[in-house]
Formats: sequence, C-alpha cells, structure tokens
Amino acid sequence: MALYSTPINSSSGKIFHDEPDVITLRDALYVPVTRHLDHSYGVFSRDGLLINQCAFFWQNPLESKGQPVISNIKNANCTNIIDSAVYTGFINYQYGHFITEFLSRVWCLKEIRNGRPILLHSDISIDNIFSCSWLRDFLGLLDLEKKDFIIPSEPSVIRELTIPFPSFGEDNHCSSVFARFCNEIGDKAYEKSSLKMKKENIYLSRSKLMCGTIKLDNEAAFEEKLSKKNVKIIHPQNLSLFDQISLYRDENIVSGILGSSFHTSIFTNSPQGIAINLKGKPSLNFLLMDRVNKSRIEYYNISDIRNSDFPDHNYLETKTLGDVDSVSESILDLFCVQRNSTSIPNMGFYPKNIGMNINFLQHDHDSRY
Repeated sequence: MALYSTPINSSSGKIFHDEPDVITLRDALYVPVTRHLDHSYGVFSRDGLLINQCAFFWQNPLESKGQPVISNIKNANCTNIIDSAVYTGFINYQYGHFITEFLSRVWCLKEIRNGRPILLHSDISIDNIFSCSWLRDFLGLLDLEKKDFIIPSEPSVIRELTIPFPSFGEDNHCSSVFARFCNEIGDKAYEKSSLKMKKENIYLSRSKLMCGTIKLDNEAAFEEKLSKKNVKIIHPQNLSLFDQISLYRDENIVSGILGSSFHTSIFTNSPQGIAINLKGKPSLNFLLMDRVNKSRIEYYNISDIRNSDFPDHNYLETKTLGDVDSVSESILDLFCVQRNSTSIPNMGFYPKNIGMNINFLQHDHDSRY
C-alpha cells in the first residue's frame, strides 16, 4: 500500500472532563496589538504583571508565544477607562487559530456576559472582521454582531473584567466542553446548509488554492483517479461555512491533505475521515480534538513522495506524488475499510437513540401462585 499509518504519540496531551474556570479581575490593564503580531500586547494586573489566564501559551510543557511578563510602566498611566467587559482572546483571519484561540474562550459567553461588551485582541478592525464572510457567519452562529465587540486602540483599564479560561490549549490540552460547544455550533450551521450529501466518500482538494503551506503539484491527476471511482472532489473555499461543516455529517467520510480544514471536524460529533499527512506527524491539536470529540479520523503518510522539481513559491513547500495510481488505490481501499467496519465511535458518551416506545403492563398478584 502506498499509504502507511502515521506514527502517533498523543500521550503528552491532556483531556479534561470538567468545565474550565471563570474569574473576574478588578482594574485589569489591557494593552492592544500595535502592529501585526507584535509581542507587547496582553492583559495585565494593576501592578503590570501578565495575567496568565489571558496569555497565549502552547506546547507541553507550556511556552509563551512571546508576550512580556511585565507591561511597560507607561501603559499603567493610561486614561481610557472601561467599566466592565468579558475577555475572549484573539481574532484574526487564520481559520485554525480562530477556532483554538477565540472559540475556545466563548464556551460560556451566553451565561456570563449579561449584555457587557466583548473585549478582543486583534490586528484587524471590527469592520474588517465582519467583512470576512466566514468570520461573519461564525459570529452569526453565536448571535454576535459588530456592536457587541470592542478592540481598544490604546491601553485601557477595565474596572471589572471577566475571563473564561480557554477550553482548548494549543498542543497542550482540550476540555470535553469544547467539543460539546462546537457540536452545538455545528448543529446550527447544518440547519443553514444547502448541501445535501449523505454516505459519500469525499476528497477535500487544495488544487485550486492560490497559496498556502504545502502543495501537491500533481494533485489534479490524483483527483481525477478518485473521481472516476465516485469520490466527490470538493474545493472547500468554494463552499459556505455552513456547507463545509455539513460535509462531516450524514455518514460522509472526508479525506484530504491534513490542514486547517480538518479542524472543521470538531463541529460534528464522531466524524469519520482519512487525513494524508505530509509533514512528518500531525499536530497534537488535531489529536486532542479527535480524542475529545470521539472522532474516527485516521492519519496516513505517503511512502512515495518527493520535493517537486518545479516549486511554487506561493507555498512553503511543493511536493510530487511518485505513483498517483498506487496512492489513489490506497485511498479507495481505506474508504472501503472505514465504510464496512463496525465501530462505536463515541464509546457510549452520547446516546444515539432516544424516545424509545416502551409499554409498561401491570401484573395483578394472585395468591394461588
């Protein structure tokens, strides 16, 4: 077989089954992002120390993403005052980080907000956030509008700041509440979807993307082989957010090159998939989401792949499949294995059938027996 199972060691990740904490701080100091991905921003205590629950960490053991431990003393002299707000992290145009850094903090927003503004860190404006169709659709699923958010452009003191702890930590941990919350978002998206596909074998194509991290230069030939065997070739960028989420539902099996599009599986309980891994081993983020979501997504490396002789400089890497026929046959075999095997993907955590029709009959006691 041209594909072989990716060696996976997810033991370093942590799964939590209780809800994350929520805290409220007095006189928190908010320092904005002053330029793209600068490292001076953050939320600090009244004496200038970084609030760890608002900071951005990753990996295990935890490492900071570069934020300062202590804020510049000049920031403490700010005059902009905000009475009360709820902090929900960082938003940008990167799909995967939107899920891990923003959605991970809004799991309890409806219960704790009480009409207060939502405080964000972002290097883009509120107007630009809502001009991006998929971001606007996501926020719409959360019943959020422009007027609900604030992104102060100057250091500010928040008299009362409520902070939900993240339900997902990048390459570190994941809480079961994160999966339940994302599944609920997926239910809403599915209702809005116009795409009706059921029990289909799907391949998520990257062949029409203009740029990215990795490219297969002969992916189109690979797709042609799959298409002839009734695999549906889907270009996710041409679909609405709602339709992309629906792909993982209705007993579909989703395959493709491993990337941010596989984060979409978190919006479906117990999804199935085949991820082709071109980067050595999958990020722990994918494995954590799979474990907490009872997913059945399997990861495979390609035995015959090499660097392309004609690299596309719009991508960090360009690869070539050595034997397109063999890889396509392997994918088709894996579809059959997943389709025909028996499994209980959620291991009994969630009921699959409800509302059973049971009649109870009363038996009168007879003293003769």
